[in-house]
Parts: sequence; C-alpha cells; structure tokens
Amino acid sequence: MNTSRTHRSEKSVVFTAALLSLAGIPLTAGFVGKFYVLLVGVESALWPLMFLLVFGSAVGLFYYLCLVVAMYGSLPEDPDVHAMRPAPSPSFATILTLTVLTIGVVWLGLYPAPLIHTIRLTVASLL
Repeated sequence: MNTSRTHRSEKSVVFTAALLSLAGIPLTAGFVGKFYVLLVGVESALWPLMFLLVFGSAVGLFYYLCLVVAMYGSLPEDPDVHAMRPAPSPSFATILTLTVLTIGVVWLGLYPAPLIHTIRLTVASLL
C-alpha cells in the first residue's frame, strides 16, 4: 500500500471532521455551539441575525462539502504531479494530537453536558 495515500486519507478524515463541525452538522461540537447561538438569538428575537446565521451556515456548508469532495476525489494522472517530492510522514505526536482532537470534536457533539455544566459554573462565578 502506498504510504503517502494512507497518510492522505488519515488527514482527510481529520479535516472532514473539522469541516463538518464548522458547518454545524449534528454529532459534532460545532452543532452544539451553533445551537446555543441560535437559541439565544431566538429568545432575544434577533431575527435578522438568525437569518444571517442560517444563510451563512448554508453557504459555508456548500463550501466545506466542495472541499471534502475535492479531498476524496482521485489524484490527477499527470506524471509531473507524481514526480514531486512525497510529503513527509507525520510523527507519532502529530497523529496522536489529531486523533485526540478529532475524538474531542465528536465526543463534545455527542455528550456536551460536562462542558456546558463547566461553562455555566464559570459564568455563575463571574457574576
């Protein structure tokens, strides 16, 4: 198996998770953040801002999905592209860090209660 292809797919998975979180897709930490922003906006009746949030999220989702499709698309068959120097293999620390961050993005999307509780305690102590 081509190791550069393997590392490319590992990086693609991490980047895909980050992009989906930025887009606010459910089961990611970004969804929880956008949900709370939307909740506060609705409670405050800030309808123009809520419209901009939804519109901006839709535009962002389209852009992010275009990036995901480009990442998982096939590599060009141009021989000059393959003659380029291969990307260096990531270190163990890099792989571990990206794995922990990706798991964190998904974990906070599935189980945000501890983080929300901590944020509420912190805000309460500031007031």
